[in-house]
Amino acid sequence: INAEYMGDNNIPRQLVLDADGMVADKASCKTFKSDGSDNGKLGIVEDGLDYHNDFVGQYELGDVQYKGFRSVNNLKGMYWKHTKNFADGRSSHVLNSLFAFDPKYTPNQGFIPGSATGLFYGPGGHGAFIMENVRFLGRGDEGAICSNQHCGVGPGTGALCTPEYLLIKVDLTGVLSDNKVRFGASDGNKELPIFTTLNGDNSLAGYRSIVSSHMTHFFGANAGCVQLGKEYQNGIGCAEKVRRLNIWSQNQGDISLEGPGGRYVMKYQAPAAEQSKQGYGAPVIVGRKYSFRAQTNTQANPPFTIEFSDRIFGDRFNQPDELTIELNGKSCKTTSQHDRRFVGLFGPERAGSGACAYEFGFTNVPFVPGAPPTPQDPPQANPGSQPQPQPQPQPQPDPQPQPQPNPQPNPSSSICSGQCCNQGSPYRCTGGPAINGCSSKPWDINSACTAQCQCPFGNTPAPAPAPQPQPSSGAYCTNGNGQLSTNEGTAVQFAGSSDFGRNTGSIENCVKACDAANGCNAVSYSSKTNMCWLKKGSSCGTAFDSRGDQYQTYWKSGVCQTCGQAIAPAPAPQPSTGMSGYCTNGNGQLSTNEGTAVQFAGSSDFGRNTGSVENCVKACDAANGCNAVSYSSKTNMCWLKKGSSCGTAFDSRGDQYQTYWKNGVCPCGQKAGYCSKGEGQLATNEGNEVKFPGTGGHGEWVDSVSKCLQACEQAPGCDAVSYSQKSKMCYLKQGSSCTTAYDGRGDTYTTYWKSGVCNNGCSYVPINLFETNNGQHVAVTVGPIASAFALVAVVAIVVLIVVRRRKIQKDSSMALELELIN
Repeated sequence: INAEYMGDNNIPRQLVLDADGMVADKASCKTFKSDGSDNGKLGIVEDGLDYHNDFVGQYELGDVQYKGFRSVNNLKGMYWKHTKNFADGRSSHVLNSLFAFDPKYTPNQGFIPGSATGLFYGPGGHGAFIMENVRFLGRGDEGAICSNQHCGVGPGTGALCTPEYLLIKVDLTGVLSDNKVRFGASDGNKELPIFTTLNGDNSLAGYRSIVSSHMTHFFGANAGCVQLGKEYQNGIGCAEKVRRLNIWSQNQGDISLEGPGGRYVMKYQAPAAEQSKQGYGAPVIVGRKYSFRAQTNTQANPPFTIEFSDRIFGDRFNQPDELTIELNGKSCKTTSQHDRRFVGLFGPERAGSGACAYEFGFTNVPFVPGAPPTPQDPPQANPGSQPQPQPQPQPQPDPQPQPQPNPQPNPSSSICSGQCCNQGSPYRCTGGPAINGCSSKPWDINSACTAQCQCPFGNTPAPAPAPQPQPSSGAYCTNGNGQLSTNEGTAVQFAGSSDFGRNTGSIENCVKACDAANGCNAVSYSSKTNMCWLKKGSSCGTAFDSRGDQYQTYWKSGVCQTCGQAIAPAPAPQPSTGMSGYCTNGNGQLSTNEGTAVQFAGSSDFGRNTGSVENCVKACDAANGCNAVSYSSKTNMCWLKKGSSCGTAFDSRGDQYQTYWKNGVCPCGQKAGYCSKGEGQLATNEGNEVKFPGTGGHGEWVDSVSKCLQACEQAPGCDAVSYSQKSKMCYLKQGSSCTTAYDGRGDTYTTYWKSGVCNNGCSYVPINLFETNNGQHVAVTVGPIASAFALVAVVAIVVLIVVRRRKIQKDSSMALELELIN
């Protein structure tokens, strides 16, 4: 018996090694690269088995995935205090794994005396903790997924204790203990953990998010939130997405966060001996507005920095989250894709990053996503895939700034006058006497100095003014599919932007961007991701790029003589004529699944203020793959979409977004006459019984929900039904409440309301209300025979449940072993 197995303090990095495998560049051991991007590298622990241990796992582990892991009959099936968002932006922390404990085992069989069991003790952050295709079986006295292990109690635990447990195809149905989830394990913070899942995923019994019972203000947030039972530790289940809002800061006492449903008081958190992990946290509802007042000291440790949600929701799932933040009376709209350079599991290393940093004045340089990492960086592993070995690049010395004479300040200019300090560039003055406090502000470009200047996110010199580039002949050539230059040369910025790389939608748009950029004579382009990187001086030698994105080099005509077939830019797309090509279901009717986000043509933006819906749909016409938009007439914000569902529900949030589809995509203005809040979501008050037409019964067996709804259409006073897909029993109702809770009983009834009865969180479902036979409407048939059949069916189900339960009790050990074999 192992007293404790600890695979601790493993956070792999993208090391630069020499020919002997030794570290050649110590800078490659750091948490961040010079540009502030994450220097982590994915590692995988695959096909592991731990059996009958006291503890399994570690305190701190990041960028290491448990894949195909089996934890069986361990006192602590997994013990994990501290982790991070994976550097590849995609991978799950736990994938294709099983955590099980046989209910016949007892703690006195070799375990630490008096200890309780738990299937998974998870970390308190930092960021989204992802469990994908994971199954939990058997007993866990403290619960199946116990969050925030020791978080806030002492050092070595998660930062700010506001983790988002993202569950993807997680099966908790085999858990025999009272708690499927636990908020705060081993005295860890019990208020802040968040459990969430994806749209349509049933990992949380139909709820999109579950927060702790302390978040009582969520009941008034109009987000479909209801009180849950003990299996979710009396948490609060919501129909909308909930994400983390974190404030890295020194102690300011309590901070009051005003938002949907009322006020939440954020408490200061600071684990002992870890000065950088200071700040505040709160669960927030995506798409809403939150306000607070605070001191914004960016010179402190940690510097004042705001974080919202996590980039994986946009990077992997193409559904970036939105939030409006009002700080000290100033408002800013941000997304989960905001700047996170130099922000990691120990907090921000320097100021100027985070959500709304530019809008709130923490930096003078707006963040433009897309530059790091470039294609020559180490490859990013796909979720669950085994990383392929790559040749290690030889270390290159960082370029050193050349000594410059101290220039005289220009009294008429408010710009630093050193080597690389010019208007609009992200540099600060260092190394000499300052004027007007230039060196006291990080990366300040708005005051004069007599010093040299230094780039905050790397040592790229400021671009000198250049004449307007001349377009090329339009001809580019390549050496073939996946043939990438062995030396891609120097990165070049997109014209009028600080981007080095963008999703351009096509190779034609990529080479057009190269034509418009000063100094560009080649591009590295991936036809899989549509990412385009502008280059200067790419070598003519190529090798096949075996990484997942398979970049390919295209040179301007005449740069490389060995090129193959030339390509030319595609013609510009033609805009639509106003709104004539789009339709909608009505004011505030937003698609229940908005689908994948699409970038604006020639930009990395997913959303913009277009000023009008006409301009919004024109942008959709010009964007590759766009067939719908989500638009708010209140804020004029426009979000381009691909694959928005045709079902809609009223968007009761402040901005009231509305979906417009291209003609032919959805039958606009027509929607099903009934809606529900998800499978198994039953009204907490089902209202009054309505008699079935023709029989007078209160409940009848019918073989489909469509026929149940047709019976409601024919029954006077009926405005809702309670229907079970398992037993096929249908009950007609009047006055069912719009609040719901998951029906955990065997039959698992679902409530369906008529259109207009319940709007909040109610999703219209594609139900064939009048089933036909050879084009003719058929009446619903219920009566004595159907009722008798229903009685027989119910009796059979009860007998089956009793027999099955006895079988499980008798053969629990055998069943567990069979699970392991399978």
